[in-house]
Amino acid sequence: MKDPNSWIDVFGLNELQDLAKEAHSNLDKFAQKRRVTAVGVNEYGTLFVSSSTPKVDSKIVKWAEDNNITVVHSGLENVHAEEALVRSNNGIIAIEASSKICIDCQTLMEEKNIKFETETTGKKSKKRKTDCKDG
Repeated sequence: MKDPNSWIDVFGLNELQDLAKEAHSNLDKFAQKRRVTAVGVNEYGTLFVSSSTPKVDSKIVKWAEDNNITVVHSGLENVHAEEALVRSNNGIIAIEASSKICIDCQTLMEEKNIKFETETTGKKSKKRKTDCKDG
């Protein structure tokens, strides 16, 4: 018999996955292939969205405003969306992304005890020049 606890989405990760995909779908097809969008939640249930770009695209900002989600602009080049949420100092406890998570961000989130279910790549990002580390 299957463990009944596995039927329960304790952290609401399925909802976060859906929100990350929904936010990402606001980008045009070209941008969707080149960027990552991540949605996180803190212990108070406040939702946050970020992007793999220094400034979150205006279409995602509009979507976030419509959905009462706080936008996190990293202001940094070469940052991952997940990393921007971790670095935001908002007490993030769970993150889901629009695409697979690189090993650097996976390690960072595991070190910070941040929950996630998004599939991981098991390797470093191809385009990444520096490690995904907490700053």
